[in-house]
Order: sequence, then structure tokens, then C-alpha cells
Amino acid sequence: MVKDFFYFIVIILSKTIIDLFRLFGTIIIFGFILYALSSITRRIFAKTLGSKTEVYITGWIGTPIHELSHALFCLLFRHKINDIKLFSAKSDTIGYVLHSYDSRSWYQQMGNFFIGVGPIIIGTFIVYILFIALAPELKNNVFEIPNLQYKQILNSDMLSIFYYTISNIFLYTYNIFVNIIKNVIEYSSFKSITFWIFLYLSISIASHMELSPADISHASKGMIVIFALSLILNTLFILMKVFLKFDIPSFMYQFIDRVLETYNMLLIFSAIISLFNFLISYIILTPINLIRNGTLINPFSS
Repeated sequence: MVKDFFYFIVIILSKTIIDLFRLFGTIIIFGFILYALSSITRRIFAKTLGSKTEVYITGWIGTPIHELSHALFCLLFRHKINDIKLFSAKSDTIGYVLHSYDSRSWYQQMGNFFIGVGPIIIGTFIVYILFIALAPELKNNVFEIPNLQYKQILNSDMLSIFYYTISNIFLYTYNIFVNIIKNVIEYSSFKSITFWIFLYLSISIASHMELSPADISHASKGMIVIFALSLILNTLFILMKVFLKFDIPSFMYQFIDRVLETYNMLLIFSAIISLFNFLISYIILTPINLIRNGTLINPFSS
């Protein structure tokens, strides 16, 4: 009896960790990747043309969207917005949202997570809208990737789920990168003005939707509540399945998998264009820095 109880606990904990990893793992992973790419790109501009240059080029679009994303989730989770600055190039802090909440409310506590990661959620959604509005053919060609059958591994152990998730990220990254190059070359996307508008807006948003350590720290406050809530729901679903023979329809799993698949591809695309932004910035600004300062740029040193 005791053995069965501990086995039941292990099953629930494992499923909860897997569910949360599949839902939010890539947000955290790519949040840090985007943060790293954005930081070194800004460092290149700062060393060459001044610390505010990059802010004027992309920040005037990306920063307001970043801060409005925080503010939107503040409203959704009933946090009080005490002060907000969408964009200002005159100070070191170019944007912020100051908010407060009732720490006794589990709903508002949970909101801390979504407020913290809000810029990457909303930013990715806006990039998707830009795809539809400005580059529909590019969207279809870039995301033309074989569907991965998540349902085949739903009953696997935790390590298998992590392995398949990470390996799928690498597979997506390779295919999206190849498809971008192929689309630009074969379909001459660069000849269209809407392509360049799409590229500029996407880079501006992706370069400023990164998750800073402060955002991650803030989000972690709500992760405990989300974990507890997921634990309760998984316990109820398992008990319903065992005693009432009720199971969640497979089409719901398939729908969630499809949404996660699309979202992960958008995150990867955002990381790729942020990498593109870094490489182009480095290639263009290195000769300028060599002429002005007589040295090559080291983007990894402060």
C-alpha cells in the first residue's frame, strides 16, 4: 500500500514536471538565448556608435511592445500598475512597468510568471501576425516542416520526453534556417518591399522581447503557484481516469501539440533573426570600429 502510494506520487510529480517543461520550457530557454544575442548586439553598437544608437534603430518599436506586454498581463491578473514608461532614450532605463499585487491571492501570485515572460509571449504572437499580414508565402515556406508525433512519447519516461523535446528543437532550428535561405534564394523574397518591412519589424521586436535575469526572477515567483495548480489538476485527472474511466480526448492533446509546435517554431525564428541581426551588425560595424579605434570589436567583453 505504501509502495503504491509513493509510486502514485512519483507518477503525478513526473507528469507535472513534463507538462510544465513542454508548456514553458522553450520560453525560458529561448528567453535566455534572445537575451544573450540582444546583449552582445547592443554591446557592439555601444562600442562603435554609442550606447543609444541601437535603441534608436530598433528600441523605439521593440521597447514599447516589451513594456506593454508586461502591462497587459498585469491587467489580466489584476495587478495594480503604479507607474509605466514605454520608451525613453534619455535615461539608462529605457522602459519599465512598476506594479503591485495582493500576495494573499493565488491568482495574482500566478500572474507574476506571465507578467515576467509576457514580452516573449506577446512578441512571438505579434511576429506571427506580421507573417500573416506581410509575408504569408514566407510563412508557409519557412514552416514547412514534417510534423512530429508527440503522442507517440506521451507515455514515455521523463528523460525520453526531455530528449525528444530538445532534439526536436534542433531539428526545427535546422529546417527553419534552411527554409529561410531557400525561400530568399528561390523565391527572391528580397525583391519585395513588404519582406524588408517584415524583416525590420521582426528584428526590432525579437531584439527586445528577450527575458532578462530580472524578468526570470520575477516569473519564478509565480511558478510555484503554477506548479501547485498543475499538481492538483493532474491528481484529479489521474483519479478520474482510474475510478471514473474518464480520459481527456486525444484531439485536445493533438491541438495542444500543434499550438506548441507552431509557437516553438516562432521562437526559433525569432532567435535566428536575432542571430542574423548580430552577425550583420558585427560585419558592418567592425570596419568602422577598426578605422575609429584601431581595434576589432570583441562583443563578448564589457
